[in-house]
Amino acid sequence: MALVNRELCRRLVGRGHDLSLLPRQAPPAACVPRQLLPPLLADRVGHPLSRPAEVHVRHFGPPDWAPPPAGHWVVMQPWEFGSIPRAWAGPLREAVDEVWTPTRFVRDCYLATGVPAERVHLVPYGVDTDLYHPGAKPYPLRTGKRFKLLFVGGTIFRKGIDLLLAAYAQAFTSNDDVCLVIKDMGSGTFYRGQTAEGRITKLREAPGAPEVEYLGGDLTPEEMAGLYAACDRLVHPYRVEGFGLPIAEAMACGRPVVVTGAGACRDFCDEANAWLIPARPVRFPQKRVGDLETVDYPWLHEPDPAALAGLLRRAFECPEEGRAKGAVGRQRILAHFTWDAAVAAIEQRLEVLRQRPPRRCASGTESVSPVLVAREVGRPRVSLCLIVKNEEDNLPACLGSAADLADEVVVVDTGSTDRTKDIAARFGARLFDFPWVDSSPPRATSACATPAGTGSSGSTPTTASTRTTGPDYGPSSPNWERRTPPTP
Repeated sequence: MALVNRELCRRLVGRGHDLSLLPRQAPPAACVPRQLLPPLLADRVGHPLSRPAEVHVRHFGPPDWAPPPAGHWVVMQPWEFGSIPRAWAGPLREAVDEVWTPTRFVRDCYLATGVPAERVHLVPYGVDTDLYHPGAKPYPLRTGKRFKLLFVGGTIFRKGIDLLLAAYAQAFTSNDDVCLVIKDMGSGTFYRGQTAEGRITKLREAPGAPEVEYLGGDLTPEEMAGLYAACDRLVHPYRVEGFGLPIAEAMACGRPVVVTGAGACRDFCDEANAWLIPARPVRFPQKRVGDLETVDYPWLHEPDPAALAGLLRRAFECPEEGRAKGAVGRQRILAHFTWDAAVAAIEQRLEVLRQRPPRRCASGTESVSPVLVAREVGRPRVSLCLIVKNEEDNLPACLGSAADLADEVVVVDTGSTDRTKDIAARFGARLFDFPWVDSSPPRATSACATPAGTGSSGSTPTTASTRTTGPDYGPSSPNWERRTPPTP
């Protein structure tokens, strides 16, 4: 999600949209590494909009179903297992203005759960085709084998790594002039404890087994483009996938792909540009995925192992067919799956949203969130009070992390000279000025005198923002608001 957020937001800003980023940290259990935002986007963190936001877009996981304070509410939430979680269904049907999905497969998951079709729209992901192209400088690999198959992604069950290793061992031996290059992702972070490093090592050490080269470290985008260029085919026998960016990136580099013939990638993969692995749908035995209860039985696609082994041999033995598929695949990505095409789809949806009021406003509930209504029954309201001065760096993350914890936020400013007050106002806080006093009791008394709630919690942005990452926000951000450029 981080890559998608950065690419879309960077282009929206470049096209003149007034955009503000609201950071949100991934849960600690997700082990998501932190990344620095590029300067163009770092300047947009907590950026005060010229007027209240028209559209509020959320694209992170796990989702936050507390409605935004103003404007249309758009959710970009990939889902890969068919039936969506039950907890998502209510907000999606009743409060969200639109759902943007990266593929028709994900769109159909939402439609099957009862989300109205007029509120679910395609906004495909894209590829930076200036970076990913056939002429990229090849990444230096250790293998001396002539022909190289490539797998890119977490070596986990849903990506089909177990199927690939078994099929590769069935199709080839050490006598074949072929190497499987595995670029693992997330083995020490978000996929920790789930990856197949042990199984990969076992295959590499087996007598007579075909060669495997394992890459577990991080690569720069330029090195990733070079990795695609250094290999001959991409293999991705996924069971579930929301889009499949490595597939599209390999295609942009002119590399033909061996992929599951069902699900998300069928938006851009067909017989003309890919070798498609037959797959059958398999329904889960219970209405849940892990800890998430689902509306109906979830399901996945199970690729045919024997067919996969046969296609690996075919991809190895048919270079002319591969070159033809690679050329067609690159043209498909160039025509329909660039980041500029994705932004154009977003701009089209934004223009449609501008023509109608937010659903919460149309129903007369713009200022009352369903979450707050639920809180008002049976318990006191909670007010969060903050005493601040020159906290523009910390305040956005602080208020963002507390958005679903308090019914109101009271900010007592003690003489800020930066954008602190503008940021507080944008988050809907009640703002009070109080002259700086070199002791905390008067300021604390002022803060605690202002809440409307029956319970209050006071803090400073420094202590309240311990759930955030500070200036370098992780890949699960941003949560972004946007205004359209003024009409000439």
